Amino acid sequence: MDSPPAPGSGHTPESNPTRSAPIVATFRAGDLLCDRFRVVRFIARGGMGELYEAEDLTLGERVALKTIRPEIAVHERANQRFRREVQLARKVTHPNICRIFDLFEHRPPEGTAGAVSFVTMELLQGETLSQHLREHGPLSVEDARPIVQQMAAALSAAHAADVIHRDFKTNNVMLLDAGPSRAPRVVVTDFGLAHLIGDAPIIPRHLRCQ
Repeated sequence: MDSPPAPGSGHTPESNPTRSAPIVATFRAGDLLCDRFRVVRFIARGGMGELYEAEDLTLGERVALKTIRPEIAVHERANQRFRREVQLARKVTHPNICRIFDLFEHRPPEGTAGAVSFVTMELLQGETLSQHLREHGPLSVEDARPIVQQMAAALSAAHAADVIHRDFKTNNVMLLDAGPSRAPRVVVTDFGLAHLIGDAPIIPRHLRCQ
């Protein structure tokens, strides 16, 4: 994901096709998915999927929904990568790694668009490290130290669970406001290219909406 996030989005959008081409999102504000998640707003569209803010009506909380784009979902390899991200990210529980909740499949009314897979995840309010560096320039040693320490802690937790991220970069590091005079909370995201040490990825089945 290369372009800066939408204001307050808290997640990293991927590159859009062109600046002039309008983005036609799969879902609109107010859409109800799986009789549980009401879409609040579209955040971004990228190479593989789309990102939304939604309200979990069961738990009464705001979450992020990450979908896989319909034209890409027809490719099994893309589906496997999408499901693998869920599986591997859930193996690691750490405050510096984005929490992944579950995988769902939304089936619209018969005769409309096909099923859409999406994952529910922690809604992050902040900016990417990449965006911060572009806007503010290089970090001082004092400012960089707590950020680097938290990134290292996140990767250490993943490695302890035998997970290698394989796509660790400034676009996949979120900085969240932790309050006045406090270092930002760092959250590592996007385990789509991650790999499980010593084992082939085990692809789980979709959780279907009942």
